[in-house]
Amino acid sequence: MLLRDLVQEGSDALARAHRESPRLCAELLIAHALHKERIDILTNPDQSVDEEQRQRCLALLERKRRGEPVSYILGEKEFYGLPFSVTKDTLIPRPETEGLIDWVREHIPKERAFTFADIGTGCGNIGLTLATYFPNARGILLDCQCAALAVAKKNSERLGIRTCVLVAGDLNHLPLAPKSLDLLVANPPYIALPEEHLVMDEVLAFEPSTALFAKKNGLFCLERLIDQAPTLLREGGCLCLEHGAEQGESVRTLLAKHFFSVGTKKDLAGRERISYGTPCLGNKNNAT
Repeated sequence: MLLRDLVQEGSDALARAHRESPRLCAELLIAHALHKERIDILTNPDQSVDEEQRQRCLALLERKRRGEPVSYILGEKEFYGLPFSVTKDTLIPRPETEGLIDWVREHIPKERAFTFADIGTGCGNIGLTLATYFPNARGILLDCQCAALAVAKKNSERLGIRTCVLVAGDLNHLPLAPKSLDLLVANPPYIALPEEHLVMDEVLAFEPSTALFAKKNGLFCLERLIDQAPTLLREGGCLCLEHGAEQGESVRTLLAKHFFSVGTKKDLAGRERISYGTPCLGNKNNAT
């Protein structure tokens, strides 16, 4: 069987199952099964595939046909140009979260020495990316799931990061000393429970629900972080949070209760995604 025919077979099967980007998915999965790069699939479509290789490819394509995300099948997802191992114990990094890294890079000089915490680190994509781009920073990566911390540890070793420590903790008990941080970042659960029907089926079926949904119309975890942040941040420190595209105004209102300077960064599609605040230095209602 020729490779081009196998790709077409896989693409057609995924299209019939109404999977997004069936051709791309087929190429990625077949390349992975054959221990090749996607470019090899595109540039050498006439190479032969034996039956054992075909069966390996079909097994991965079947997982995708049933709805499993490609990132879990491959065991990897790129984030901010860096490779991160992912498992079903961790949320798959999203492109919109890269805006959080952009905001930090826009506001903190690369050479600055500072201490940050990444709450709910998952696979570690936020905290480890910051550690990569800020070589003098020291990070504390927290998660309540030991399985997620194990994945973050693997990624830390993979990227050669030695400036971060991984700690078990949740919003009910953040093992962080008062006034110990210059920056606190998080991509907490923020999808409202009544909005579950709007979430893609493959996300609901495969990604950890504890990393997706929150009470109080999706604001529960965001509010808890905002309430605790001022006691953890040093003077001049910053809190930077990802939230839902329709939550910007609500998050700014919560931030304004405790923080002096408040704002929101929009993503490339013009949606409000990243909100931030610095500790209150005067009138707590003086937000910008």
